[in-house]
Amino acid sequence: MALTTLERGVHHITTDFAEGIIQNAAGKMKANKFVSVSTYGAAINAFTILSGLLLKGESCDDFCVVLNGDEYRTPESKTERINKSLTGEDEKVKRLRGVARNKVLQFNLPEGHNPESYVHYLLCSDLINDLKDEETEIIEAAKKIKYVKDGHKYIDQVIDELGINRAVALNNIISLVSKHPEWNDFMTSIVDWMTPRVEALKEK
Repeated sequence: MALTTLERGVHHITTDFAEGIIQNAAGKMKANKFVSVSTYGAAINAFTILSGLLLKGESCDDFCVVLNGDEYRTPESKTERINKSLTGEDEKVKRLRGVARNKVLQFNLPEGHNPESYVHYLLCSDLINDLKDEETEIIEAAKKIKYVKDGHKYIDQVIDELGINRAVALNNIISLVSKHPEWNDFMTSIVDWMTPRVEALKEK
């Protein structure tokens, strides 16, 4: 991870699937050149990385971590995890805990969903209009997937059904599902965090 990217734009650490979602949001803002995305694996790693940066004194004004939204869903669970990563009772640590709480974002998911299963649900909902032929193909592929034991595998199954390159498929799927009327709600916290920072960077 290149920390120098913090100096030139909004920097997110997130997961593989979420990376494409955030890049899609940045693209709609015409702000891809300002947004740098890195992956961190398991959700617990987000708190460790964020805490380490803050303790080192890194400038994290334009930095956040994005959780999938199926773990550490509540403010209380996030605070508990932050307290375990930033231990101690001195004033510096107490201040950094407050900073950290504002740096942990998540996708807005219905109870019982992870991003992959939710995107699959949206694809199958028949609420996306004005479809192109290639978009209809994605929806038809999604509807063939009735049940996956591991909910994180729904999009993998759709990609397998499409039989095309994963990166291309992810881009096409995310571009399509971002037209769904529920998408803005799903993206609320991330877009609200990005918007003023991107606008400030554009003005420089």
